[in-house]
Amino acid sequence: MSLAAAGGVLRVVCGVVTRTNTPQQALVTRRGPAMAHAGAWEFPGGKVEPGESDATALERELEEELGLRVTVGALLAVADTPIGARVIRLAAYACTTDDTPELREHDALAWLDGAALDGVAWAPADLPLLGAVANHLHTAEPTPRPAPLTPSATRRGHGGKSSLRSRREGAR
Repeated sequence: MSLAAAGGVLRVVCGVVTRTNTPQQALVTRRGPAMAHAGAWEFPGGKVEPGESDATALERELEEELGLRVTVGALLAVADTPIGARVIRLAAYACTTDDTPELREHDALAWLDGAALDGVAWAPADLPLLGAVANHLHTAEPTPRPAPLTPSATRRGHGGKSSLRSRREGAR
């Protein structure tokens, strides 16, 4: 009987977290001394609780572990890795944030581009995801930010004059 048939599959999600302005670099965290596989690097995330969607679990885990609010995007890859008597089914999702991560459970973090992924010692469940993550980071483009208001943009709808200029003229 396979582990999956015996109910030995643990659903876990991780975020390939990038910042809006630097989507070619993903957040990676090193597992702290109290965690299994201490010292190994991983894409942050955690277990999916019963009745919880992957996106909800990922949002909850990233807030709990790193104080991050994220936007969960596309599923990048899913990998099954036998670890001990169970199979870890790890689903990796693209995520974006503009928050600064706080180390709460991990003991280090880094922002790595696709070429640097091979330079760290990975937790076993994350290893099969590296190709898909590197491809995602390689093709990522910065998210356009809204253009700042210019003087001409603020004048629209004011008869060609900005509100500031209109107040000045009224004071003369």
